[in-house]
Amino acid sequence: MSINQVINLLLRNWLILILFPLMLAGAVFYFSQNEVREYESGALLYTSLGGSRTGSVGESVRMDYYTSNNMFDNMVILIRSRETIEKASLKLMALHMSLDQPDSTVISKGNYQYLRSQIPEGIWQQIAVPGDPEKTYDNLVEERKENDLLFVDQMLRDSENYGIFNILNRLRANRRASSDMMELVYRANDPGICQYTLIYIIEVFMDKYALLKEEENINAIKYFENQLEIAKGKLDDAEARLKGFISQNNILNFYEQGKYLDIALLEQERDEELASRLKAGTESNLEQIEELFDMFNTRSQVLDELIGLQRLLISKSNELESLRLQPSPNAERIRYLRNDIAEVQSEIDTRSNQVFEVTNTKEGVSRETILDEWLKLKVEYENQVQSLEVMKERRQSLSRRISAFAPLGAELNKLEREVTVNEGQYLSILHGLNMAYLKKYDLEMSTNQQVIDEPFYPLAPLTSKRKLLVIGAFMAGFLLIVSIIIGTRLLDPKIRTLERALETTGLNAAGTFPDTKKLKSNVDAELLMDGLTGQIIGQLKYKLTVAYTDMERATYITLFSHHQGEGKNFVVKQLVKKLDELSYRNLVISYKDNDKYESEKTDWLKISDNFNILKARNISELINNNDKSPENYDNIILVLDSFNRSSVPTHIIKKSDVSLLVINANRKWNGLDKRLLSNYDNIEIPAPIFVLNKMSLIDMEQGYGSIPKKKGWFKKS
Repeated sequence: MSINQVINLLLRNWLILILFPLMLAGAVFYFSQNEVREYESGALLYTSLGGSRTGSVGESVRMDYYTSNNMFDNMVILIRSRETIEKASLKLMALHMSLDQPDSTVISKGNYQYLRSQIPEGIWQQIAVPGDPEKTYDNLVEERKENDLLFVDQMLRDSENYGIFNILNRLRANRRASSDMMELVYRANDPGICQYTLIYIIEVFMDKYALLKEEENINAIKYFENQLEIAKGKLDDAEARLKGFISQNNILNFYEQGKYLDIALLEQERDEELASRLKAGTESNLEQIEELFDMFNTRSQVLDELIGLQRLLISKSNELESLRLQPSPNAERIRYLRNDIAEVQSEIDTRSNQVFEVTNTKEGVSRETILDEWLKLKVEYENQVQSLEVMKERRQSLSRRISAFAPLGAELNKLEREVTVNEGQYLSILHGLNMAYLKKYDLEMSTNQQVIDEPFYPLAPLTSKRKLLVIGAFMAGFLLIVSIIIGTRLLDPKIRTLERALETTGLNAAGTFPDTKKLKSNVDAELLMDGLTGQIIGQLKYKLTVAYTDMERATYITLFSHHQGEGKNFVVKQLVKKLDELSYRNLVISYKDNDKYESEKTDWLKISDNFNILKARNISELINNNDKSPENYDNIILVLDSFNRSSVPTHIIKKSDVSLLVINANRKWNGLDKRLLSNYDNIEIPAPIFVLNKMSLIDMEQGYGSIPKKKGWFKKS
């Protein structure tokens, strides 16, 4: 639908568009005349959520948008919790019960009387302590625990001023901008109740919030204390096992002792190797000296031979001297003696050299010196042999100690690691415990919540919303009616528009006609009908030109409808009127007589009731039976009866040049219409074109355009 169509549709229903909203606004105005005036009180709390309170205890606090929002949400939920509201409501009830007479700054007379009427007098006297709201509250809570006070539960459920859900519905708690301030607003029908309800809600909230934080911290302290005791036991046990292991294995310093054993073993191996080398050297020297001792065994023999040779030399020398001293020495004998003496002397020299060699080494060392040296080497050799045996035994002892000491390292590392882990856990838990104590101290020394603006006593009620309600009711009624009108129009299953007719029928359109009974006085009906009829005539001529080329005979036009009341006669009269203006000679054949339409160029022929049109083979049979000749007319229009009441004259329609189906726009396109249209395909009849009749002007504007209007007196002038 276009905007113009919507506007026209609304203008056609202007009366209900005005009456219904006015009636609805009047009803709201009437029923709101006894409106209860409400009062509103507010308070401002400083939450200190953005402050770095925990910064004083060394904690790293990261406060971002989501964290602060989460904290504020938690606070709002706590404020609006059932327990908070219930306790505040009981405190308010106790305050009112502690009054002997109603006080306008606390509770109005009407609300006070309502409270007295809800509580039995005996219970009132038993609970109420005049002038002492705290004692009254304690009595009320105690009495409620011991005895099920059903009237109190009922008031907490249904009462206007003490009901939990009623209080929640009138309480607003929100964050002011992005600050640390929380704004609380409460409204009620009594200014005193409004103020004190908010006071008690804030009081209960602050106590409960502080208690939750304190319990949070106490639980943390208890947790750390329990864990610290467990960690201390584990640490003591690990240290005891480590101490026992060290004592059992005589470990002073495992790493130093292991290092010492390793170094001692290396040094022992080195000393043993050195001792072995020294022993080998000493043994070699002893062997050399003992070889010299073998030569000393021939020394006596050589000396004896040397002494004998010396004696022989002396004898030979004495004999030679004796011969010399003789007066006539024997020369031959002297020469012989001299030769003997020379040989003996040579032998003595040889023996002397042998004695020297036996007595002294090649190096010229004397036998005494060699003997002393042999004794020293012998003693040293024996010492070295004994030392080497001791060293071997000591090396074996060190190896055994290392073999026994090495596996202790893994067990010692395990025990030391357990001590280290348990000590780390102990220190970590101890640090957490210290932090918890510092946090507790910080909570005790700091004020988390502060009331910046105390709840005030509202002196004047809130502005009445009666006007807004009346205006809102009028607007709602207007929009409701508009929605109903447009919705009804959009959901209407009737054909109504040309687009829907084209989509529903699947046929081509010849034109449209309005519902003449609903034409307004300002519409130029004559001009409108003339234009619409001209469009239909143009479509018919175009159809005839395409389908039929023999223009010398009369054209046969069949006009029919599926149902009664579609407006066939109306359409025929409009077509004949236009054809008369165009100087065509026309013959209208119908089951009805001419209805007060006189024309010199158009004849009307009524089909006899006894005539069976189904037997007619062509339209000429209808004319000849009535003494009419087709050659005398340009157009022969056959108006058939509705197909829902009669059968389709197949032969007649087949001879028609064009078939014109009249459809009422104010009806549904149903299954019968679909079946009748399907007959055209079954009997091979050309599909008709349709005229959509009885359309509203709103729907016609969509296909026709602007509706011609009569000129007003201003335009005429």
